[in-house]
Amino acid sequence: MLWRVNGQSQLDRGLLNSITGKIADGTLAKTDLLDCLRLFCMLCNHDDEIRFEIKDYSQSYQLEIGSQHFAVVFLRGACEARLGDMESPDITMKVDLANLLSLLMGSLNSGAAHMNGDIQYKGTKNGAIKLQSIFELFLDKLGI
Repeated sequence: MLWRVNGQSQLDRGLLNSITGKIADGTLAKTDLLDCLRLFCMLCNHDDEIRFEIKDYSQSYQLEIGSQHFAVVFLRGACEARLGDMESPDITMKVDLANLLSLLMGSLNSGAAHMNGDIQYKGTKNGAIKLQSIFELFLDKLGI
């Protein structure tokens, strides 16, 4: 399953409102992870500030959240994401579900989580920091 949204397509406002509402009222759950990733990809491709941040950026990430794995690829200013594993990612990041939900709901800072070992990565430190900065812009756009 692959999600890619280009700058010409519509942002799914229903999805944006649904996920933002669940984050605001603290009801975001494991079943919402796919929608969160889909929304992340959409905002990366739609929001001017995030698009500026990823302009000319190319990097692939394998996200391992408990037993669920997701692939996220930034390629020259566009974001693609899919469920499952990817071959030879530049960065692999592991986080458990509880910490990810805390990150998404704004009660855990990604930098602090990494320093505490709550987020682990293999690959370049700069790549991990870049994803964290993009992720924090995403959260900022959601008002978190």
